[in-house]
Amino acid sequence: MIPCLPCVDLTAISEGRLRNMAEPAEKRFKSSLPWCASHRSSSSSSSSTGRGALPLQPALEEALCGVSGLLFHGAYRLQALACAFERDDVAFPRLALFFRHVAQRQQEETQQLQWYLAQRGGTYCSKDIQRPGCEAVGAVLPALDLLLLQLREEVGFLAELSELSRDSGDPQTCSVVKTLLLSPRVERLKQLGDMLTSARRLGCTNDPTGQFGEYLLNELQEELKG
Repeated sequence: MIPCLPCVDLTAISEGRLRNMAEPAEKRFKSSLPWCASHRSSSSSSSSTGRGALPLQPALEEALCGVSGLLFHGAYRLQALACAFERDDVAFPRLALFFRHVAQRQQEETQQLQWYLAQRGGTYCSKDIQRPGCEAVGAVLPALDLLLLQLREEVGFLAELSELSRDSGDPQTCSVVKTLLLSPRVERLKQLGDMLTSARRLGCTNDPTGQFGEYLLNELQEELKG
């Protein structure tokens, strides 16, 4: 004898399936970008966007927030490097000024990115900035190498952010990222490559006690005189 099966409301099942198909889960792009895990998106509301601006896709807004935090942390690290060359036992004022100028440009660019984020109706989540951990740097080569690694990391993230903007159908954000952030860093990488070549030719080392090469670089490098 075949046992009786419980009654099943096939109409309810069909409606549930259709509802799930109509409301897909938010897609998270596969990416190495520094996402803001605690971000609360506000881009679903168009009332806070600038005139004529479309709201950002939630994933793109979260990525912009995360990258802003990364850039702010990088500016703080550059300020710490500037302080390292202002110490009485080091005292390379032009090198310190160089790092301060780069830090100031980075901070201004990050503030412009946050302004753009707000214009598009997005929000920036304030974060605690951790100590950069480079206070002990007292020689030119490790400082420039640290800046090189930072710029390469930022260029990689910004290129990925530009690609995410394009994939999200947001050419305006793609253009802002390339013009405001990516292109200037490519130029800084070229400039930094010239500085590293000069530093090695002048005899700079990783030893903070052997500072003759650092002295020559501080006096002769053209990028440090502006």
